[in-house]
Parts: sequence; structure tokens; C-alpha cells
Amino acid sequence: MNVLLLGSGGREHAIAIALAKSPLLTTLFVAPGNPGMASLGQAVVLDVADHSAIASFCKVMAIGLVVIGPEAPLVDGIVDHLTAEGIKAFGPSKAAARLEAPRPLPRIFAAATLFQPRPMRVSPMLRPPKLSCAKRARRP
Repeated sequence: MNVLLLGSGGREHAIAIALAKSPLLTTLFVAPGNPGMASLGQAVVLDVADHSAIASFCKVMAIGLVVIGPEAPLVDGIVDHLTAEGIKAFGPSKAAARLEAPRPLPRIFAAATLFQPRPMRVSPMLRPPKLSCAKRARRP
């Protein structure tokens, strides 16, 4: 089976190592990949934000599975796009990825359910983190 791995970081490198060990793997394509992945698979130039280009590549290269590592394309709905094109993709849907992407959202969700997360404060991006932490430290 031909597999396309999207991403270039350490997590994707570890995934590439695991995929390369599979006896079911025919060819591993990595986009954009990194120099350390060169021995594991074939690097291809694809913009992970261009879902249509990725889908076209998958069809031309007979990709049996796309594994998405980075969070941004997941939040942008790449799994939904590939699935709609009939391409198997490993990763959460756009709606599911939204639960993890903006970090405060999982805690807000947990607070509204039976889960009791540790206390948190959502600080506006305009406020420097040091100021926010100092303000919290003064609380009784």
C-alpha cells in the first residue's frame, strides 16, 4: 500500500519510522518531510494547506492511506476533504479536531461536563503572560 504522511516534525518522523516497518507498505511518501525522513520515504513537495492538490496527488500515486500529523490541516478539515474524495485518511474530522486545537476549548468543554479540570484562566492574547501569571499569584 502506498502511504502519504503529511508533516515534517519529530512526531511525523516517529510515525514515518513506524510506517516504514510495516510489511504492508509499498512506498512511503512524506510531504514536506525533513532530511531525517529521506531514508524512510520519498519526499514530495506538497502544500499541506492545499487540500485539492493533496487529493490529486493521492489519486495519481494510488495512495491507500493518508496520515496527517500537524494540527493545522486537521483543523482546516483535510480529513473531511479527502474522505469526500474517496481517499482514506487517518485523523479526526474538522469538527473533532476543533476540540483540541484551541487549547482552552477542551477545558471549557470539560468544565461543562462531569470532568473537573484544574483551575484555569483564559488570558487575552494582548496581555503578556507574565502579567497574567503575576495577577493570578496575588489571589488568595
